[in-house]
Amino acid sequence: MINDSDPSTPQLIGLNGTGSSNVVLSPNAITFATTAVGVLSHATTVTLTNNTGVSITLGATPITVTGPFVNASTTTCTADLVIAASGTCVINVEFKPTKVGYASGSIAVTDSDATSPQSVALQGYGTGVKFTPASVNFGTVTRGTQVASTVTITNVGTTNVFFTGAELSGTNSADFAVNYGDNAPCGNTSTSPLLPGKTCQITVYFDPTIVGTENASYKVFDNSVGSPQSLALTGKGQ
Repeated sequence: MINDSDPSTPQLIGLNGTGSSNVVLSPNAITFATTAVGVLSHATTVTLTNNTGVSITLGATPITVTGPFVNASTTTCTADLVIAASGTCVINVEFKPTKVGYASGSIAVTDSDATSPQSVALQGYGTGVKFTPASVNFGTVTRGTQVASTVTITNVGTTNVFFTGAELSGTNSADFAVNYGDNAPCGNTSTSPLLPGKTCQITVYFDPTIVGTENASYKVFDNSVGSPQSLALTGKGQ
């Protein structure tokens, strides 16, 4: 508002804008790694920091999650928590896709600050290819001794999955092997796909040539979202 000698005084100017909150959530957006349908991902931590200069109190239902995401039991931002100035708490969020494809959602935090609720954007992709176990640790193995482990690949989607090939990669990949080599696991190609709910078993081998920890990754290439999907392999030679 401007006051002056003109008969039309005062003159008014409209102002607008968006302020930022001093209740800070970091990071403010999360993209999860591609995760098999029905499988709970590893948790990602969001830290809430109170930069308001005074204490704030979280709401009776402080965390609201939308989409196929989960507020983990290890979250410390709990109901009615009082957070002192410069204090923090953490929200551990997980991804559990319900279908193949893109998924999005959010975390919202309710508290006593005027900017409540504060939010974090969430996204990720669900894939139809699931490894069980999700990784393989062969433990300690004497050099020159080959050990084996069975892994099940399951089509957890609703459409057929077919593989175009596979590969072993990583620094120590030469000391690992898979019974199907770089071919389609179980022969599940486009002419003989892995049907929804069906499984394929592969055998993974470890034959260490060095002393120490070895790592590799087995990747399958297919028509499902998130291809190639990876199986982490590790073992220790002695």
